[in-house]
Amino acid sequence: MTLPIHRDLARNGIRNASHRARHLQHPMMFGAAPGSAGGAGRQRCPSPAGLGTPADYAQLVKHIIGGDMLNGGVIRLDGAIQPAPK
Repeated sequence: MTLPIHRDLARNGIRNASHRARHLQHPMMFGAAPGSAGGAGRQRCPSPAGLGTPADYAQLVKHIIGGDMLNGGVIRLDGAIQPAPK
């Protein structure tokens, strides 16, 4: 939906950018059982090691707001973690 929304709002000078924030540290993840999403995510993140923090998320949002050329795209905030092969 990001690109169609961008095309509709661009004529009014409104920018639109989306983000996919995954694998962030939050209370629900730390309550997860060992070996579930919380533990596995920390081990699979190649660089930077570990999960993102709320401060990382806030920094991304601040960058989106300040970056005039960020428009009509989706930004991943996931430390390059990819789903495991099936």
